[in-house]
Amino acid sequence: MLWGQTTTVAKSIDQEAEKELRRLNDEEVQSFLQKDPDGMARLWSDDLVVTNPLNKFVTKQAVFGNGQIGFSRDYFLYSKH
Repeated sequence: MLWGQTTTVAKSIDQEAEKELRRLNDEEVQSFLQKDPDGMARLWSDDLVVTNPLNKFVTKQAVFGNGQIGFSRDYFLYSKH
């Protein structure tokens, strides 16, 4: 009986973790669409590295530059492809 209880608890934890990850993902998308750099900065790890539209690796600090992220139409279109 212990095995079944352990499996049920693990499944519940997995479901809660997935729910939280989906919520955070939605929050990131909304921050981007609303051009909210503070919201995005709060969600992104300081160790984050992404590939920019020029196919270069850049850090969170490079993306945000001096505290201002660029929400250009070209970037948005590029990110959708």
